[in-house]
Amino acid sequence: MKIGTFGTGNMARAIGGGLAQSGHSVMFGSRDPGKATAVATEIGHESQGGTNDAVAQFAEVIVHTVRAVPSTFLASTEPLAGKTVIDVNNRDFPRALDGEPLFPSLVAQNQADLPQSFVIKCFNTMAMEVFDHEPEALRNFGVSAFVAGGQPESREVVARLAEELGFHPVDFGGAENADVVEIQGDFIRTVMFAQKKFLLTSQVREIPPASTSRTGGRRPGSY
Repeated sequence: MKIGTFGTGNMARAIGGGLAQSGHSVMFGSRDPGKATAVATEIGHESQGGTNDAVAQFAEVIVHTVRAVPSTFLASTEPLAGKTVIDVNNRDFPRALDGEPLFPSLVAQNQADLPQSFVIKCFNTMAMEVFDHEPEALRNFGVSAFVAGGQPESREVVARLAEELGFHPVDFGGAENADVVEIQGDFIRTVMFAQKKFLLTSQVREIPPASTSRTGGRRPGSY
């Protein structure tokens, strides 16, 4: 399959490089075609480099790694008609600790209603069926419990309770991050109901480094 990337940064190299190694025909795209050609040369496997417009013409599937909508950097979006565009982008990270929430979270609403309390978000990313398991079984499954809101001391209390139940607590910071935990809950619940599998869970696990790097490693900035 003909695969293209808008952008030549870390994710473009990782995904495009991996697909090139799998035998796909890959073209890396950039505003500066010289950068794209340099990345293609580094990746090898007969990959190519060119402009983002060239990628739009070439590829059947495009990996979009630029934090801007394509119309801002393409001469025309018409070549993308009928094609699959994979958006791998996230909002800028890290979010400012005093930044505006995405929208008023339930934690924020409850905290406003209970100003003398410490409201914590937790246990919203798993269904009640998960709690039928014994704590030791849950520990072995590695189910994450995200803890957000309140103050560090109150999050520690909730984290200890989560551990007693068999979960792996993940400190998600203060109330300004609770909206993201609630979105995570929306996501996993949507998958649960779509697949009718109520034992689906979220897991955050750190895996060991690869013995050798297939991507050339993370690099600062962008290409």
